[in-house]
Amino acid sequence: MQELAGKVAVISGAARGQGRSHAVRLASEGADIIALDICHDMATWTTRTPPRRTWTRRRARCEHSAGASSRRSPMCADGLAVKQAVDDAVAETGRLDIVIPQAGITSFTKERSYEEKLAIWSDVLAVNVTGYFHLLEAALPHVVAGGRGGRSS
Repeated sequence: MQELAGKVAVISGAARGQGRSHAVRLASEGADIIALDICHDMATWTTRTPPRRTWTRRRARCEHSAGASSRRSPMCADGLAVKQAVDDAVAETGRLDIVIPQAGITSFTKERSYEEKLAIWSDVLAVNVTGYFHLLEAALPHVVAGGRGGRSS
């Protein structure tokens, strides 16, 4: 069944884990996917699962992929980079219907210094909280402008 045929979804964290799962599922329902993922480790966070950019593109038919393509993807904590990636992808697709902020990191620390723990905490907040805000701020105006939900105030 193609319930989402003609719809466009933006998903952060789309190269692995739950984000990848959402991308593949929505694509199986007919949606075009704008896939965002940094696809590399951070100074305080190393993925235990490799980014599966190519696999995600193939499975999710990410033909309009901002960040999951060969271009360098923005870190979701960089608001201006996320806005530019979303704006560019929406200009290419012509619409945006679904927004799924799914990027997230965690770090289970062993014996570390206070400074190391503080750096990890800052990165977790930047991705898991601030990153959600940036994606919603970048994407929702496109949904509202398309008359497909939301409100401008």
